[in-house]
Amino acid sequence: MSDAAGAQYKLSHLAPAQAAARRIVRAASVLPVGLIGPALPRVRRGLAGLTVFVFHDITDHPSKSSESIGTHTPVSVFRRQLGWILQDFDVVHPAAVDQLRENDRSAVLTFDDGYVGFRDEVVPILEELSLPAVVFVNSDVLNGEPSAAAISHWCGTTESGDRWCDSIPSTHRARVTSLQDSEHWEDFWTQHGRFLTNSDLVALGDHSLICVGNHLANHWDTAGLTTAQFREEFTRGRDALARFQNTLSWYAPPHGTGSPAQANLALDLGAKRVLRGTGRLNPDPNSPILDRIDLTADITNKLRFWWRITLQTVVDGIRSRKRDSSRRQIPSEYD
Repeated sequence: MSDAAGAQYKLSHLAPAQAAARRIVRAASVLPVGLIGPALPRVRRGLAGLTVFVFHDITDHPSKSSESIGTHTPVSVFRRQLGWILQDFDVVHPAAVDQLRENDRSAVLTFDDGYVGFRDEVVPILEELSLPAVVFVNSDVLNGEPSAAAISHWCGTTESGDRWCDSIPSTHRARVTSLQDSEHWEDFWTQHGRFLTNSDLVALGDHSLICVGNHLANHWDTAGLTTAQFREEFTRGRDALARFQNTLSWYAPPHGTGSPAQANLALDLGAKRVLRGTGRLNPDPNSPILDRIDLTADITNKLRFWWRITLQTVVDGIRSRKRDSSRRQIPSEYD
């Protein structure tokens, strides 16, 4: 997502003035963090481990939904971003991550949601550059059902509601039924956009560069799922993808969010890796829970590229030092 779109989701609990102030601070951080961040010890340790990049809709012709949400990146910008990655990282095959050692400065390319641009634009570029990747898909959408993210976005913009709130199975079914019975059903599909199908994954089944991962059965708001619902939606996605020979036992939560309990449950249900969207680096490439860095359309120069890679790791380092300082300042009962 772009910074603006991401702010609407991640900062929904903030007042408009607070959200605007947060965006101003982030914009002002680009120059210092982009220049100094890569040299900081905490960042260097992270870069020596595994950096996981995530992309979304790579296309020059985004759907109205993708354009409005901010998930699309022009092909030329995507090529530029890949060039920067290749300059500074060793892109490895997702299936070979278990064999990595620290200090290799390795990277993995991931793509979320299964937009049709992955087939039409991304795969030819990956083949041209001999780059491996994993695409995370929603199994319901593979079957031609509407994306829960697109439904939620439609309702948020047409009914002035919360864009992502209640993007859960029961609400989704009610919204779909209501939309089907309305005069707007065709309009919705015009804006929905095109996604990969089961036939596309069958065609990619023996592709040496491409792996497929679980993004739940649909693009749910994981914060709204009960434990039983999460188990069902994870299992439905996992089982539906089992038919494809290049399926990897990796799980990426929709919107990049999810609780620690859900991550642990995903591991219990067979996931070998859980990939979150926190924006952090991974100093330990062998950790079952990995963080990802979102490269969006606004990452158009090398300075912003390094800002995006390092920002959250730098912020976490500052917060960690503040916590340590606070602990030292608390007087002991024995003082």
